[in-house]
Amino acid sequence: MDLVVLGVDGVSPDYLEEALEKYDMPGWEKLRDEAFYSDLESCVPAVTIPAWVSMFSGYDAGKFGAFHLTQPDFDSWETGLRKTSFPNTFFWDRIKGRSSLHNIPGTSPVYKIDGWMKGGFPSPHDFDFYPEELEQEMNEKFNLEKKDKRKNTLGAKIEAEFENYELERKVADEIMEKDARVSVSVIKMTDTIGHITESKGNILRAYRKTDDAVQKALEKAEGENANLIVASDHGFFRVKKKFNIVSFLAENDLIDVEKAEGETSLAYRLAEPLLDTPIKKYLRKLHVAYSSFTGNRLDGKSGNYLSNIKKSSTVIPYHKGLGKDCLLKIHTEDMKHGTVTESKKEEIVDTVIEKLRNVERNGEKVIEKVWRGDELYTGESPEIAFRTTDKYVVGTTNAHRNFSKTNALTHHETGIFFAKGPNIHEEADEELEDLFDVAPLI
Repeated sequence: MDLVVLGVDGVSPDYLEEALEKYDMPGWEKLRDEAFYSDLESCVPAVTIPAWVSMFSGYDAGKFGAFHLTQPDFDSWETGLRKTSFPNTFFWDRIKGRSSLHNIPGTSPVYKIDGWMKGGFPSPHDFDFYPEELEQEMNEKFNLEKKDKRKNTLGAKIEAEFENYELERKVADEIMEKDARVSVSVIKMTDTIGHITESKGNILRAYRKTDDAVQKALEKAEGENANLIVASDHGFFRVKKKFNIVSFLAENDLIDVEKAEGETSLAYRLAEPLLDTPIKKYLRKLHVAYSSFTGNRLDGKSGNYLSNIKKSSTVIPYHKGLGKDCLLKIHTEDMKHGTVTESKKEEIVDTVIEKLRNVERNGEKVIEKVWRGDELYTGESPEIAFRTTDKYVVGTTNAHRNFSKTNALTHHETGIFFAKGPNIHEEADEELEDLFDVAPLI
């Protein structure tokens, strides 16, 4: 074996350091003490897909055609999963020798490879294998049946996620033992816990649970005299302020909206002033229970963020808000409902970029970076991308105002990168500091 890669989705350098201080984690401690380390900046947007696909392919999102987990269909005016598998895109598709692959985002449905594959998030099935005999083998050994995570209480959801993780690691360990040149496994649980909990304590527990996987990856790499990479696709951070891009675009006559979300429920409007108080966690539990039994939300929010945006709009967010990054699409006349002419498009792009660069709140800049789409992506892509400062998260629902309070635990662009092995030499610190992409390194 030449290479072992362990991905830990959503693991942040600062939270990892806290976990190392709080818990006995010999695998992570050995990695910290012996391996090259650097923070790893994610792609734009810093989201599971496209981040892992970019990392393991060397391509940008425009090349493989997925800018977010869910993307809009501007013909039907709906949003949803658009692409979940990217055959013949990754570095293992371009090397000689077998690969053993486990749970890598962007590989489900699975496809034919020289080796073994268990498909990763997002997947229509809990377990998706290539070749078919691998599924039979794993079923005979482990009885592949996951715990239902759709629980009414947060604690039950977290414990179900931890139990499912233990089953995933058993499968991963078996696949890693295959006679392969390259072994790649991604742990999704660390990201999932970050999304379903507001407790740093649960996130640190999740990190501790990954220590066995880190130890086994170290043992595998050392036993085979192979190189080892441990990396995350993005991090998490706590943020208290939200920049509402739909409200901002509406204020500048660039988007047309139906109504502000949250207006459909009197109960929500009465409770809204309490959302910035300690009672918030109890209101959240009540909301979860209400949604579970009725299938509706008290705040009026829809899973389709386009539902309150009119088709006559000039500029449209390209995805639902998640983290600091946002992509914007100019609604050109070559689209089914678009009205912007090609001659006007560049003028609108320039206008939006200038306005975003000048956004301030109480004398402080709100937007950290703004890009034209072709600065980040090849091929067809959204025309504008921007990233807020660390004080703000981007909201894409139709809010009442440009800025609002929040208490979100959400994506940050900073992840982790460890490298250790016979090809990671003494000068690695200098050479890897300017590393642009992981796949070309491999």
